[in-house]
Amino acid sequence: MTDVLQCDTIFFILNGGERMSIHSVRIPDKLDREINILLSPTVSRSELIRNALTQYVKREKFRRLRRQVLPFAESQGLLTDEDVFEAIQ
Repeated sequence: MTDVLQCDTIFFILNGGERMSIHSVRIPDKLDREINILLSPTVSRSELIRNALTQYVKREKFRRLRRQVLPFAESQGLLTDEDVFEAIQ
């Protein structure tokens, strides 16, 4: 059974011990049609969107970290990905 808790206007669903908040987003019709094409009996709309957002967040975290580290890497002569791969081998 899924428990729903209300805190002001935010709802949390306890799903296997993991709290999840519910968000309402506007999606352009074209993107909605593309999402519908990707749905399958094993992948729900919510799961697809959660996975997409998870990948986006991971990518953005990586990009921000890379921007922070870039000045230090450049000072060591590490200008490209290939330079980094050669340095760690």
